[in-house]
Amino acid sequence: MAAPPEPQQIMADPKGPGALAIDPVFGTCNKLCVKQEFSVLEMIGMGAKNRYRICKDQPENEGGKQVLYVVEQSKCMERKCFPTCRSYSLDVHAGFDKTGPVVLTLTKDFHCPMTPCPMMALDCGIVSGLKGLAGLQQPPELTIREGDAILGTVLDPPCPVFHCKMDASIRNAQGEELYHVGPTSMCTRSFLLPPICGAMCAEERVPITRDGKAVAEIVRVQLSCSEVYGKCNRFEIDFGEVSDPTHRKLIMGAAFLLDMQYWDQKE
Repeated sequence: MAAPPEPQQIMADPKGPGALAIDPVFGTCNKLCVKQEFSVLEMIGMGAKNRYRICKDQPENEGGKQVLYVVEQSKCMERKCFPTCRSYSLDVHAGFDKTGPVVLTLTKDFHCPMTPCPMMALDCGIVSGLKGLAGLQQPPELTIREGDAILGTVLDPPCPVFHCKMDASIRNAQGEELYHVGPTSMCTRSFLLPPICGAMCAEERVPITRDGKAVAEIVRVQLSCSEVYGKCNRFEIDFGEVSDPTHRKLIMGAAFLLDMQYWDQKE
């Protein structure tokens, strides 16, 4: 009598079940339109956890369909006292709210502050110089995960910031550089005065470059007065010539690091 066949093992996707839910989004869209949700806590200076709605191809006020929802997990004390340096995790949910499956996770450890050189004149370079030395030891770095798999990282080195430029590096899981975020000047109104005239008067365009050629773009769009005082950012991620879904996920991570690092309007 022949032995019964051994049961076949079904190998789980190391990226987790969320990979099936998110790949069609990144594989078919031309851009993602991100809008931060309003929170009353922000209006009274409490530093709420950020939440974002992401639409595909068009912003929601122009009929865009929401496909992703992002929720920040962080510590209250860090949000209030060290907003740009805080550690956080951004859970990216498929669908309209946090009841959907988590399809991506963006995490950043607490990092030392970085100071552009024009700002060093305000304290004669003493305090900001010490902060600059600390920033060399632990600059901000965002890790993008899909399930248990690390897709890559985004590193924002302190030296370009010191020279008033933002020039972050997008790297794959092996640490190989894929793209640059920038370089772009941080001495514009949108960077220096985000809660006041910069946010209302000008948009900010940040190129994503590869081998010196712009292949995609992150755009912090012009905000209305209500968005400025409600501390609700909006930005768009135009994938341009980038078609690889994994690379697109890394570029989205870079956009969120840029928003949390430079455009977030916390007190």
